[in-house]
Amino acid sequence: MTDHRPANDNSPDRKLIRASDHDRDDVLRVLSASHAAGRLSPEELDKRQSTVLASVYLHELPPIIDDLPEGREVESRIREETDVPKPGGTSSAVQPKKNTVPARPGDGPSVTVIAVLGGSTKTIAANTPEVTCFALMGGSDLYLSEVCRPGAEITIISVNTMGGADIYVPAGVRIIDHSVNILGGNDIKPNALGDGSNGTLIIKGFNLMGGNDVQLDPRSRPDDR
Repeated sequence: MTDHRPANDNSPDRKLIRASDHDRDDVLRVLSASHAAGRLSPEELDKRQSTVLASVYLHELPPIIDDLPEGREVESRIREETDVPKPGGTSSAVQPKKNTVPARPGDGPSVTVIAVLGGSTKTIAANTPEVTCFALMGGSDLYLSEVCRPGAEITIISVNTMGGADIYVPAGVRIIDHSVNILGGNDIKPNALGDGSNGTLIIKGFNLMGGNDVQLDPRSRPDDR
């Protein structure tokens, strides 16, 4: 990245799409991951975070993370949404599928799952917008194949102490982790990380000496969407 000031391009070919809070959150998450990996100093992190928060349009966001490997998927998605190619005519390593649609929460009832010294198996129904999980020295198995579909968004708010859930997702699900962790954290398997063509899973909450395992549903196939 050569210049992470907000872009000021009024080209008639550019789609002027306003950035949402979710878009800015995705870029901030990339910056945090890059800082944790040692790619950004605290000063660089602060400067880029300020630039993200000041951004109004989507096309202003990709230049902020175009030199960070952690941001390839997010950068690629935003460039495709705005029809803005990567500088030099190259494309990002991870390209979202052309049929990716914006994700929205369902309109069904929310679900609460409590596990103390044990757990249960739950298949989360289609259109469920949110699942709240509490685990104390235990955890449940959550299957999301019914709720994760193109254009669907589900949020799991998980509070774990010496425990956590096993979360099974189908192929193609974009996973965003906003959890706060102390001596713990969520373990998201690489093969579970999708391109968003089959929905979005957002994980929030708090982990103390515990966390969730997110993995690909063994019953899932890449063409099941």
